[in-house]
Amino acid sequence: MVIPGTIGRYVPAAMLAVAGMAVGITPPSSAHAASALQTLVANAERNTNTVRTLIHHDRFTITAPAGSVNVTAHGTEDEVRNREQDYESVHVIQRAANGKVSKLNYSIDLIFLNGSTYYRTSAAPTQWKTQKGMKFSDPYTGGWQRGRTTVTVPSTLKFTSAGTSGGETHVHATFSNKTVTETVDLWITTGSKPYVVRQDLTRNYTKPVGSERTQVTFGPFNSSVNIQPPAQASA
Repeated sequence: MVIPGTIGRYVPAAMLAVAGMAVGITPPSSAHAASALQTLVANAERNTNTVRTLIHHDRFTITAPAGSVNVTAHGTEDEVRNREQDYESVHVIQRAANGKVSKLNYSIDLIFLNGSTYYRTSAAPTQWKTQKGMKFSDPYTGGWQRGRTTVTVPSTLKFTSAGTSGGETHVHATFSNKTVTETVDLWITTGSKPYVVRQDLTRNYTKPVGSERTQVTFGPFNSSVNIQPPAQASA
């Protein structure tokens, strides 16, 4: 799932947009250990980004003086047939200049396939609708469109080990510039073919003031999925 995003970067429903910001990172204890860790991250990224099917769960929160947006989602992707099915739950808090607070909660079911988008909202939960193209606009999140959920980190970003537990290796990186401080955490499976099974991204901004947190869990991978259009849908 790719989210165009007008309120921040949540995306490609998991892409870490950190290119060009990898500064101020604590050097690793040894060049050999750093090289092995970077190779692990690169291999896990490649394996995760080339699966045939994927199930993922996402949480995204962006906070600013004017309010906040919180999204909880899960999705199923069939990269062989270019199909996707997602559920998005959105919670919005807005603060007006006079201090008045308003809240809005809604959810959206989405199915992308065969060049069309099928959708239904919590305002009309029994009514599926369809539109041409595999993109759906939303005023608070920027919307969603069909796309592979990927792990993407710049090769210049240097990770350090945060430990291994339960068959997963946790790696961590931190960097900053004049306007943002950012941390990236990945959990990678052990074994001959590693995958990223979770990624966390946190950003704290100074100009403008705000924060952003994304958590995506990946898997199962390459399982049998069957994404079909709803029985009935109106234009």
